[in-house]
Amino acid sequence: MAMHKRRRVYAVLAAMLIFICSLHTGALHADAATKTASIKFRTYLQNTGWQAWKGNGSAAGGDSLRMEAFQVKLVNSGYKGSVVYRAHVQGTGWQKTWSKDGKLAGTTGKSLRLEAVQIYLSGEISNYYDLYYRVNAKGLGWMKWVKNGNPAGTVGYGRRLTGIQIRLVKKGAATANSYKGVKSVTKSGFVKKEDNKTPLNPYYEEHPEENPSRERTIKREQLEPVTLTAKEFDLLAAVVYCEAGGEIMNGQVAMANIVLNRLRSGNYGKNLHDVVYAPYQFSVVSLEKFKDALKNGVPQNTRIACRRAVNGLNFIRDYVNVRPTWYYDLNKLPDSVHEYIILGNIIFFK
Repeated sequence: MAMHKRRRVYAVLAAMLIFICSLHTGALHADAATKTASIKFRTYLQNTGWQAWKGNGSAAGGDSLRMEAFQVKLVNSGYKGSVVYRAHVQGTGWQKTWSKDGKLAGTTGKSLRLEAVQIYLSGEISNYYDLYYRVNAKGLGWMKWVKNGNPAGTVGYGRRLTGIQIRLVKKGAATANSYKGVKSVTKSGFVKKEDNKTPLNPYYEEHPEENPSRERTIKREQLEPVTLTAKEFDLLAAVVYCEAGGEIMNGQVAMANIVLNRLRSGNYGKNLHDVVYAPYQFSVVSLEKFKDALKNGVPQNTRIACRRAVNGLNFIRDYVNVRPTWYYDLNKLPDSVHEYIILGNIIFFK
């Protein structure tokens, strides 16, 4: 009988312990579930000064007036952490010093436009929220949403920002193209001229697992054919043979794409001769091998590859830069290589 009593007592104690633990665990879960955060921001506008603070997702700015400065702060946050940001300022470029938690980014009283911004979350809150933002750039309209430290706006075009939206989104959730009655009208949230570098994204230093790969898959496209004279075609074939003659067919087509993409861009010369002989571009033009290829021709497979490229076959998007794969450590790529495709032993990049 005593044994049965002891068993009843142990059973009761065990039940009480489980109940207490469940209350404690439930409280922890409830505490985590009730943690929230919101964000506020405001802009300093041309001829107007500081606007009123805006809430999560609202639009700040307007009336085509240039933004000259902005502030962002977290409010009612149950998490530790900060919101960190900076601006690309007319005549100055990207500010070297980052602002955070309500401090000013940009300038006031100098009539200098903002052209682009970067904003990200640091600390505990960055594990629970993504920070989305988009800007209205003069002449472009509302651009595509970006998030977590990626640049938004333009660089190298002299376009002022006239508006901004910022919102906190639960980690991993997407944000709609149209939000608060405003629709993004551009395919990208950031555009820059080719000679401008894309800034580093410090958010990824805290979250390397979220750093998107810069490697892109081969994209087979059919572009408009390019009209070349027989002499120009021979010139193209000689460059491709000397740069990539040992590659597979598609690798040689891609090398021809590089030359023709440069021709299409108009940034390397008005005609194929100018593109090929542009200073510091195709070093093979100084080699005897190149001169011999021009004089005596190239293998048939190289000519076939060039003909396919001239007829519009393209594997490397709009990329215009090329290096052998041994040239870079793919784990430590420079900022200038922000998108790339590897085909054979060659890295093609934007």
